[in-house]
Amino acid sequence: MVGGEESWFAEIGDAERIELELWTAYEARFQAAHEQSLAYRYLPSTPEEIAHVERFFPVREVLNKEGRPALHVDFEKLSFAEWERAVPFSSIHGLKVDDGILGKVLVISALDDAGKKQNHKISLKTLAMSNEQVLDLIGTYYGRHQVAKQHATQS
Repeated sequence: MVGGEESWFAEIGDAERIELELWTAYEARFQAAHEQSLAYRYLPSTPEEIAHVERFFPVREVLNKEGRPALHVDFEKLSFAEWERAVPFSSIHGLKVDDGILGKVLVISALDDAGKKQNHKISLKTLAMSNEQVLDLIGTYYGRHQVAKQHATQS
């Protein structure tokens, strides 16, 4: 029986080891969550911040049905083989999927350098990845940018 001055902690033979393991696991999960949240909050401006964001949002290449690179996605922009230039996430103001005659088409509305609205299209059927996977990929990276932009305006 435990006396008034002793705690149940002393009754568990490995209590210190168990507590240390639990705290270590908790701290590791907390650190991982914090690092991931930073990747969502940074609009990276230093090499260290860029490396941190790229750790969680690495460059992704989507192949076309012939096995050649067609779509490039990184933390700041989209590039498609049929476009003249990349579209920065910062210039995008709308994404939608249209049902075209030849399949689904992702339409990206963005402003060019002169502030003029332009639509950029990606025929999803030309890509080796499924429509859902492509849309999830773009949505995740664009969503990260939106969160970072919102965080920057609030800070």
